Amino acid sequence: MPTSSQHSIRVKQGLDFVNTALAKEHPNELVIACFCTCLHMFEAALYNFGTEEQPRHFNTHRDRYKFPSAASSDSSSAFFELALDYQSLRDVSEQARYLSPAGSETYEPLITTDVESARTLYEAIKKKLESQYQQRLKNPAPWLPESTGGTAAPQQG
Repeated sequence: MPTSSQHSIRVKQGLDFVNTALAKEHPNELVIACFCTCLHMFEAALYNFGTEEQPRHFNTHRDRYKFPSAASSDSSSAFFELALDYQSLRDVSEQARYLSPAGSETYEPLITTDVESARTLYEAIKKKLESQYQQRLKNPAPWLPESTGGTAAPQQG
């Protein structure tokens, strides 16, 4: 099972990519990178915030797919306020990966509003997860430069 630190390495790579000129030139790939970066943020946080009742890692795509629904109905979950944003970002990412724009039968670049929406969702998720680290662990998120090596102590479970 990958650790929070290992997921945080992927987050840092994603953060670096989404701010490049290359990403801006390729809107579908930018949206996919935003989603994958958030996915690794969720996995890092899940590892750090997980309890005996909650998994500390997604083992399958199905687990990842079901997770936001469960989190959105549990107000004590660290992911409660993030679940709907995550689902929306996942939807735009799927559109970018498989068929875009929505309902089209050709693979085309996403329209600007979809890209802007994905970028807004990405920024909101990032900000909320970073806030959760401060509130729950009193440490910065492990992917932030001011973090102490990305090794926030995971809860037992």
